[in-house]
Amino acid sequence: MRFIAAFFILLLLSAPPCAGAKMLAQTKTQKAEDFSLEGTDGKTYTLSSYRGKVVLINFWATTCKPCIEELPSLAALSERMKGRDFVVLAVSQDKEKALKKFLAKNPLPFPVLRDTHKEVSFDLYAVFALPTTVIVDKNGYVAERIYGPRDWGSEEEIEKIEELLKRY
Repeated sequence: MRFIAAFFILLLLSAPPCAGAKMLAQTKTQKAEDFSLEGTDGKTYTLSSYRGKVVLINFWATTCKPCIEELPSLAALSERMKGRDFVVLAVSQDKEKALKKFLAKNPLPFPVLRDTHKEVSFDLYAVFALPTTVIVDKNGYVAERIYGPRDWGSEEEIEKIEELLKRY
């Protein structure tokens, strides 16, 4: 019985924080898992096709209030970095109908990919809290994994992206 209690305590301590928490984990030696997902525009997007660019992958859902609040700053970041070796990919866990309804009212300037069955979110990236953002460097390695929303227009976040853009 003590073993089971200790196991659950360790499990809780190693679990990702709640969606409202802000945490940065440096994982510079972890290769980003490649994936292919269909976008809301009908195109297929593959992470490996962005090699040579910094890729910000934002895992979100329309039912997640912090996710929705974060989207305008992601849109502004995408626009600010236009023409540079940087791309935002928004990976939605929503059903197609809900996502289309949301995007009709709130268009986004970057690809929105559908991960309805959460194969990429859960199976490849172990996303259990939304929003979760994974930033991949130009060589395809995870540079940062962030739990919770961020203000992507803040100088701190811009500096991090700029630093990654200067590397390699």
